Amino acid sequence: EYKIESEKLPNSFHGQKIVQISDINYGTSFTSKDLENVTKKIKDLKPDILIFSGNLIDKNITLDKKNKELIIKNLLSLEDVSYKFSVIGKNDNTEIFQEIMRESGFTILDNTSTLVYNEENIPILISGISSDSNDFSFLTNPIEDVDTTNLYKIIITHSAEIIDNIIDTNT
Repeated sequence: EYKIESEKLPNSFHGQKIVQISDINYGTSFTSKDLENVTKKIKDLKPDILIFSGNLIDKNITLDKKNKELIIKNLLSLEDVSYKFSVIGKNDNTEIFQEIMRESGFTILDNTSTLVYNEENIPILISGISSDSNDFSFLTNPIEDVDTTNLYKIIITHSAEIIDNIIDTNT
């Protein structure tokens, strides 16, 4: 658990919780029981924002209908979370990942950004970058006619090396 302090972070976000999960790789390192346990832990933490940063299903697993429905049921049970965001991981099947995330109420942020408001008119910016991206121009574009230059920003990606690429391009 980390406390974030920044002059750019709006006061209305004070006390808000963000939970980030990644690399479930369902089918090999995670079983249905493991997923239920993680879902319960997330509920116990009572996050305001949930971030899933990729590798939902192991790349060597062919997901059957029963397991797909079980994953969706668990992720849908996180209904008390105000915002749920995701980005695809290196090993995710894009079509299956997107289908599960959408049906589970997540907003997929692959190479897009969104504004998150909390009780006042000053938002934070959350951007998601897919693992294979090398175009970060969307990070500097205003959205919804809002100048995002001075907003508090969160970048979600599965691949840590993406951050080095962003720094190298001065984005």
